[in-house]
Amino acid sequence: MKLNSLSLLLLASLSFTSSANEVDKMVEFSVSQMKQMGEFKGMSEATGVSESRLEKGFKTALTRCLKNHDMKDGKLLEACMSKEVPAATGLTAEQLDTWEGSGEAQLPSEKLFEEMDQITEMIFDLEDKGELTASEEAQLTKLESKLIQLSKKQREMQRIEMKNTASDFENYHKQ
Repeated sequence: MKLNSLSLLLLASLSFTSSANEVDKMVEFSVSQMKQMGEFKGMSEATGVSESRLEKGFKTALTRCLKNHDMKDGKLLEACMSKEVPAATGLTAEQLDTWEGSGEAQLPSEKLFEEMDQITEMIFDLEDKGELTASEEAQLTKLESKLIQLSKKQREMQRIEMKNTASDFENYHKQ
């Protein structure tokens, strides 16, 4: 069992020391990032377990694993989390697999980027036709306008996401 974004968060932990205070700060930082990425919401939707129960369970599991294992050994941490998350959340391995099968967690701006890619493909398909009818020209104009709107929205979302991540880092270093 491999936990979607948790591996990325554990890699981030490699630069932190393993003192009790650092572990608590790393757990809070990781959970905050998981919330921003919609991890708990997605897992709740896939498993039927409440977001608050999942968050509490992940905090417990991550705390146990970080306090009991060398934070620099990513494989050991991943193995620990694979064991501790089901115990702390009450999820079965099958429920975690269902959640993992639902796709990688993404920031909202990344989801928007996927929509922009689809529109771009539609634009390319129309442009590849060569001579376009009036209806196709109108559709192309509409798609291009939508792409511009989404691009502006994505930039704003990224700005907010970066601000939130920076705030989490600031909070981490203040503690």
